[in-house]
Amino acid sequence: MSCCFNKCSQPSLPLSNKCAFHRNRRSCQVDDCHNQVFARNLCVRHGGKRLCSYPECLSNARIAGRCARHGTDAPKRTCNEASCYRIAHRLGRCIRHGGGRPCKTRACPTHARSGGYCWRHRPSVSSPVTAESPQDLESPRWEALDALDAHILASVLADVDPGCLVTPQGVPALSVTGYVVVL
Repeated sequence: MSCCFNKCSQPSLPLSNKCAFHRNRRSCQVDDCHNQVFARNLCVRHGGKRLCSYPECLSNARIAGRCARHGTDAPKRTCNEASCYRIAHRLGRCIRHGGGRPCKTRACPTHARSGGYCWRHRPSVSSPVTAESPQDLESPRWEALDALDAHILASVLADVDPGCLVTPQGVPALSVTGYVVVL
């Protein structure tokens, strides 16, 4: 047999109609209601929570007897410093006046921005360097790319008259086994 509360499929404990999670919770006193008690032995649906005091509103009250739609927004606290009207964060002060979290790095007075660290002390995220990375210029991969470049250059130069090859500086050039040699 499963637990008596709505949407709970956990098995009930021996000699009880409730599971281990719901064992200390009470059921709504309304007949055939399988919801948990919220207040005054009633679930939220049957009056355990007060309704909004706004006329014809049937939503549950949250703050000062009003629902989220009809309640007023609480005013945000401002910084304690004279003539500062920014929103207070910590210790009644805005970030500029020392209300933000300080950096976790010892003796750093800067405001923490991400993960508890300031921009200067944030942990750096770097990718691991592998043996085949671009820093290893003696890699077989680079030799293969050089050979491919030479092959492409040789096939391009095969269709060009060798007498008309000129470097960007205007110096005549000649193709020798796929490499351009300045004369």
